[in-house]
Amino acid sequence: MAFYSHPERQLKTHLMEVARYAVEHRGPVDHDLAALTGLCHDFGKYTTFFQRRLLDNGSYGDPRGNHSYLSALFGAHMVKERGGGSGEAYLVFSAIFSHHSRIKSIGPPYLPKRKHSFLEGDEDLEYDSLKQLEILGDQIRDLQKHSEEIIEEWQVLAEALGLKNPKEGIRSFLEDVNITKGLVLEIKKTANDLKKGKLPELFWQHQLLYSLLITGDKLSAAGIAPLCPGYFEYSLLDQARKAYLDEKAGSPLSRDGMGTLRQDIFSAVQGALETTVEGPGIYTITAPTGSGKTLTGFYAAQRLKARFPQLEKLVYVLPYTSIIDQNYEVIRDLYTRSGMEGVGIDRYLMKHHHLALREKKDEAGEIYSDQAFQMLLENWTGGTVVTTFVQFLQSIIGGQNKMLRKVQGYPQAVVILDEIQAVDVHYYSLLNHVLEKMCEHYGMIILMMTATRPLFFPNATELLWDYRKYFKMQNRTQIHSRLNPQTIDDFCEDFCLKWQGESTMIVVNTIQSSLSIYAQLKDKLAGGSVRYLSTNIIPKARRERIEMLRKQLKIEKLILVTTQVIEAGVDISFDRVIRDLAPLDSIIQCAGRCNRNGGEDMGLVEVVKLVNDNKRAFAQMVYGSTSVNITEKLLQKIGDIQECDYLELIDQYYNRLKDNIGGEKSERYLKALATMDFDPESEGDLNHFSLIQELDNQMEVYVMVDEAAENAIDVLKGCYAVPKKQRDFTKLADLKKAMQQYTLSLPIKLAMHLEEICIVPGFSMFVVGRDDLNQFYDPETGFIRAHEDTPTFL
Repeated sequence: MAFYSHPERQLKTHLMEVARYAVEHRGPVDHDLAALTGLCHDFGKYTTFFQRRLLDNGSYGDPRGNHSYLSALFGAHMVKERGGGSGEAYLVFSAIFSHHSRIKSIGPPYLPKRKHSFLEGDEDLEYDSLKQLEILGDQIRDLQKHSEEIIEEWQVLAEALGLKNPKEGIRSFLEDVNITKGLVLEIKKTANDLKKGKLPELFWQHQLLYSLLITGDKLSAAGIAPLCPGYFEYSLLDQARKAYLDEKAGSPLSRDGMGTLRQDIFSAVQGALETTVEGPGIYTITAPTGSGKTLTGFYAAQRLKARFPQLEKLVYVLPYTSIIDQNYEVIRDLYTRSGMEGVGIDRYLMKHHHLALREKKDEAGEIYSDQAFQMLLENWTGGTVVTTFVQFLQSIIGGQNKMLRKVQGYPQAVVILDEIQAVDVHYYSLLNHVLEKMCEHYGMIILMMTATRPLFFPNATELLWDYRKYFKMQNRTQIHSRLNPQTIDDFCEDFCLKWQGESTMIVVNTIQSSLSIYAQLKDKLAGGSVRYLSTNIIPKARRERIEMLRKQLKIEKLILVTTQVIEAGVDISFDRVIRDLAPLDSIIQCAGRCNRNGGEDMGLVEVVKLVNDNKRAFAQMVYGSTSVNITEKLLQKIGDIQECDYLELIDQYYNRLKDNIGGEKSERYLKALATMDFDPESEGDLNHFSLIQELDNQMEVYVMVDEAAENAIDVLKGCYAVPKKQRDFTKLADLKKAMQQYTLSLPIKLAMHLEEICIVPGFSMFVVGRDDLNQFYDPETGFIRAHEDTPTFL
């Protein structure tokens, strides 16, 4: 009898592909544990109940056709047969049990409420668990009908992977219907130990094993071969850097007096790498804004990869999509100069923002993304991945199936965390713990780059030893505070009275306030010199606008109204910056966009306090009260302060923050990590972790601002009209990248009023069609939104 895992796909082929993937990418995971997880994960599909379900929807509802629970118990049994401990058995059981969903809390009916009532067959207390045991008995008796075929097929697979004598383990599982009762009770005991915090390190092994399984499973089911990541020798990259800098030599940026400082910092960090870094751990590069941290950090990571050959992937993590695009282009330039070309560039370099993909169930009840072509991107299979804090942190702290596929790429990786201060300070304790454990369990090296050096990472080693010297050398800007509350109307009136024609960037905390200020200034100042930028504009227009601003600022004195989207990393400079009150680290980052290149006249950074009509500060609506209040009190106390003294101010800020910040958010999830809490009823359920709560209420909307955007929809439909096996996934991947440039993340309440178009059954998109542009999208300010009760920022 031939057994199938999916329509037209033999089960033995699928099991081998998944197991091979797990073994070849296992990192620190034990070989046999990886192999068994892959081979056992769909063992339950050998039942005729599942085979009938796959081929005949008429028996779809029969619970005996379910396979994950049976497969999970078989996996745990095979681990025990090979001498594994109860912890390892639980790892395999849990990974297999949840591999078609997010990670689930394991309880009734799959585990009994009480041991004694379960053993005694108490139907009043244990009805659901006993019923599940009855289903397992039917499934095992069904497997016995084809036991010799199953044993022979499975033994060939196991031996091909180096697993010796698997036959006895399979036979003992199939011949004893009651064997599952003992397994269930042992797993129940381990689950109880976890809840009591007795196995705090199990989480890190579990997340990696689960990631290996679901990644291999989805690639095999989709018929997609894993991507072979591409890398470059350090010598080639260094030549590319020199050529890149030589090309920039004629620009104002290279003649600004900062060039020597950047080279000094670069050389100092390169030297420290040879004497300070001995292996996995957290390292920091603390340097002023505009001092070349992008190249310094990137080449520090590349030098580490050259020094430690076991290091493989490079993950570059940034806070905002705007600077992801900018840094991606810099790295792409360097890689192109090093020899990257053609259609295979994703082997070397990938860019991954947050992607709101819908998922569906196939005819066997399994969940797969509609856009199978995105699997390689979501698995982070390229040699270098440029991504966001949301993608990075929620891939490890959480249980979402799609997010966790990235974890299998973390062992032996170098991770650059750029502008770490953008993470909510309430999560710093959690973040420190997670980063240290990732280094410990996955052999990672983490480089944190910042201009504000948070004091919450006590075991981090600084690579720029005398960084304070470099801060003292800078005196490009001065912070001046005007903290009397102002409404937006008052602020705009005051600005227009005092503006003397200097280039000015106004950074506010919400999209709604930015739109209001832009509209008033454009009206009062006749509009010609006022520009707008926020994530309310499609990425394509944002990128074009930033480039246009760079060029125009060389010949014009512009006013830019924007949000935090331009706060960190964007290489642009103004004479004057006005920042709505925010945490101090955000203000310092904004100061980095003022007189960035060190001109003769000192740049002015003004901090104001904008309030809504109810006198509530926009800063507290976005950031909460603790960090904002500390910042406000510090600024009121010191008055004006020059850049050479910023670091002392930053130290005061973080010291006060450590004394005042509540640890509840971090503690809740630290406990959840130690107990592997994925219970949706629990306050600390890891599946609920979200770095930016606002994203939980966001939906992606495709905006057809031009003919190319409109045509892309037709091309997408055409690609999906082709049978799955004949689809051009390279073409689909390129198409999706192009379509991302026309995509906005909007609050669900706004998106739900838009047109929803069907690409194929099960896959639809919310869109703003070209006929609706006048109603929903403005070329200057982006999506046209009514007044919102809750603030949308960035």
